[in-house]
Amino acid sequence: MKRRPEPIHQMSANPRLGVSLIEVLVSVMIMSIGVALLSTLLPISILRTAQATQLTQSVFLRNNAEALIEANPNILNSVPVGSLGLIDPMGASISMPKTLYGNTGAGSISRFPLPNANGTPSITADAAQQLASLPDSWTDLFETNVTDYKSSPSQVTVAKIPTTITPWNSNNLSNAKYRMILVDVTGKIAVIRSVLGVDGTAYTLAWTDGTITEPDLPSGFTPIKARVEVQSRRFTWLMTVSKSSVPKFAGDNLSWATEIDVAVFFNRSFKLDEEKPLALSLVSNGFDGKPGVAGVDDDGNGTADDASETGWPGSDDNRTVDVTGTPFLKKGSYMLEASLLKWYRIVDFPENSTTNPRILLDRDLRTSVVSGVTSTGVFMKGIVEVYPIGVRTGQN
Repeated sequence: MKRRPEPIHQMSANPRLGVSLIEVLVSVMIMSIGVALLSTLLPISILRTAQATQLTQSVFLRNNAEALIEANPNILNSVPVGSLGLIDPMGASISMPKTLYGNTGAGSISRFPLPNANGTPSITADAAQQLASLPDSWTDLFETNVTDYKSSPSQVTVAKIPTTITPWNSNNLSNAKYRMILVDVTGKIAVIRSVLGVDGTAYTLAWTDGTITEPDLPSGFTPIKARVEVQSRRFTWLMTVSKSSVPKFAGDNLSWATEIDVAVFFNRSFKLDEEKPLALSLVSNGFDGKPGVAGVDDDGNGTADDASETGWPGSDDNRTVDVTGTPFLKKGSYMLEASLLKWYRIVDFPENSTTNPRILLDRDLRTSVVSGVTSTGVFMKGIVEVYPIGVRTGQN
């Protein structure tokens, strides 16, 4: 009996030549969900990274401010005993009025350093920057090729100077500081020199102004590229100081104690109309419009939210204020109450409110009891954080 030969090719019972339309649609849907999630998370991550950077830099600057006090306690002597003061070098360097905060006369607030009698700054912008900003914060301006280098008069010739530069030097102490980073042909060695002189016609950048001269470039170093940077004033601080007399013996009127807070800013505007004090008035029934804690019988008399609960501890009655004017408002930012120089965090305010808004603060508002002094608030832009430095003591 002959055996039947096996077939050379045996076809599958269920051939599969591709994917169905439903499978394609499901795959596209899953991919779309993933892309949508990534597109949502990316901007949030960028925002959080920027916030983290600002907070990190603000901590550095807060520590610098505290170190300044420790190294130079006399800086606190600029505030008279029994008074309030703003130690604000950057503000003073651009002629901010010394009584910008508070009222003239009783309860006035003084700004230090003081402007001169004619209103001109009593401190140069450069000196202020050294005191009240991060000295290692620089911003790129441009990069260019170096076409020539001369050790005398200590300068390089570059291919272009696209930005107008008027640098700090012995003749222009109030100008911004610039520096150049010179790179050699290998791209592995760099030398930093200050920009003290600029000739836009000859395209030269010098690290001498005739009075100040920085060292020549190292022997054998030939620069081929230059990157020019300007020292940034993005992060700055001001201090609020409350100074009181603390006699250590009878007749002692020299000993004092101060409470100090440091506010750190990112890109502070230094505009008078954005830092002017605005009148504040307490709202008796708080932000929720109810006496005491809304919906709670605080005093246990059987009636919730009656008039006897106004100002009840734990309520928002004494931390809600109406503002006269158009303040800068941002949840989580700060308000400076000017009569006592106290900082308050802004918790809430009605959406889309601009003029005469009602705001909720993080704690009960304290105001000065000096006769004739009106409570005012200052709403400054660019505040990253306010740090309490604590109490310092000394003698005038």
